[in-house]
Amino acid sequence: MPPSTMRLAELVDLSLGTPDIGVVNFNAMHTLFHAIIGHLKITDVETKIGEDIQRERDAQSTMISTRGSGSDQKDGRDGALSRSGSLPSEGEYAERLRQIEDKLSSQETQLNKLNDLPSNTDLLERTRSEGTKPVGEMWQLMQLQRKVEANEAGLTKAMSLIEDLMREVNMLNDNKAKVAKEMKDIKDKLDKMDLTSLSDRISELESYQDKMKKIDQLEKQLAELAEQMKNLPTAEEFDAFVTWPVLDEALREERQKYMEVCTDHDTLVQLGEDLFSVSTGPPADKAPAKYVGGVDSRTHIPGPISTAAIVTEGSSLNSTDLLSLGVLQRLLGAGPYVKWGSDIASSRLNRGVAQATQMPFSTTCFNANYTDSGLFGLLATAPAEQMGTVLKAAVSQYGAITKGDVQDADVQRAKSQLKAAVLMSMEDSANVLEDLALQAVETAAYVSPDQVAAQVDSITTDQIVKVAKRVFNGKPTMASLGDLSSTPHLDQLV
Repeated sequence: MPPSTMRLAELVDLSLGTPDIGVVNFNAMHTLFHAIIGHLKITDVETKIGEDIQRERDAQSTMISTRGSGSDQKDGRDGALSRSGSLPSEGEYAERLRQIEDKLSSQETQLNKLNDLPSNTDLLERTRSEGTKPVGEMWQLMQLQRKVEANEAGLTKAMSLIEDLMREVNMLNDNKAKVAKEMKDIKDKLDKMDLTSLSDRISELESYQDKMKKIDQLEKQLAELAEQMKNLPTAEEFDAFVTWPVLDEALREERQKYMEVCTDHDTLVQLGEDLFSVSTGPPADKAPAKYVGGVDSRTHIPGPISTAAIVTEGSSLNSTDLLSLGVLQRLLGAGPYVKWGSDIASSRLNRGVAQATQMPFSTTCFNANYTDSGLFGLLATAPAEQMGTVLKAAVSQYGAITKGDVQDADVQRAKSQLKAAVLMSMEDSANVLEDLALQAVETAAYVSPDQVAAQVDSITTDQIVKVAKRVFNGKPTMASLGDLSSTPHLDQLV
């Protein structure tokens, strides 16, 4: 038959309420206590016991061992002695005597209770009296007395078990109080912490990490630039080139030698032709060069830096706009006037680009003049990923000037810079001779530096805007070199 189940509440009612109210069912109570102990998982928990319970435990153990011995008990004490081969010790005799005394004391108590019961004569006399049932009362009394004794023993064991359970509950409450105190301490510590400042510090650390990444990128770029610098000519290699002062000194020495031996013009002409490999005769026929434009030349080379140039047709050496384009070049920015300077104050290109990016860059206005035509535009160098931003900002400055966005003070400063460049270049006699030769060969005339300065002073702001429109509206040409992944095409800029 499979085992059945019962709720603990029903098992309590069965233990203390059946078969009659007030009667204890010890089998059911035994099952109930074992169920409670198993549910609380305290089966292996040990507790202290009194001497009377210890004696009952020893007597129960002795009884179990006696029942299991079988035929050994039938042989009596002599048989036990003969099997052991020796007499019991003095301690064993004392223990056995104590157990016998306990049993005799228990039997004596029971006999006293039996003596207290009414005798047969008393029972007969009480039977003769009407309305009494002495035998039934005596039986009920014996049953009640037996039940009371059994209930007392069961209640004693139940109270002991309840005390153990209460002790475990108190221990759990103590642990709960400790855990609650620790949780409160942790909460107090968290309340004292300034979570806002902690979040700000975390944000600062994250920003520092971004800055460190940028620094690493700059260090990498510096390392690449240092590697490229190694490919530049050394100071010893530059010593092999002929400089203007050396050439001027050599020409002076040669001129002095020939002046001593040659006095007529024809001899000097012949000497010049021999020295410079120039033959006399009519000039060769050649068609003037023409500007085409519309070319977008791109050369992709992996690297951190990109360079781009955008030009349109400028003016020739004989053009009336030659000096106006020179002023426009200084107005846009022809390079720094202070070594290692940023040239943001006087360069309109650098000012406009600086507002668009925080990365390093270089922009300058390009102006080349030849006999037949010229080139005018800009040259820009920047990190590859910033080239698009730099070019768009620079081109927008050209467009702003064509719309009249230029101040007279800026034009005056540009004219002063152009005059200073012309006059300071004439401080070197080699430059003076070169200028005389170029003007004589190319224009068959000579304009002195003072005349150039006067012509520059006569240029107006309207002339600058007019020449800027002519140049900006021309057909542009673009050439770019480097990492061109972020460099826009020509049609995306103009």
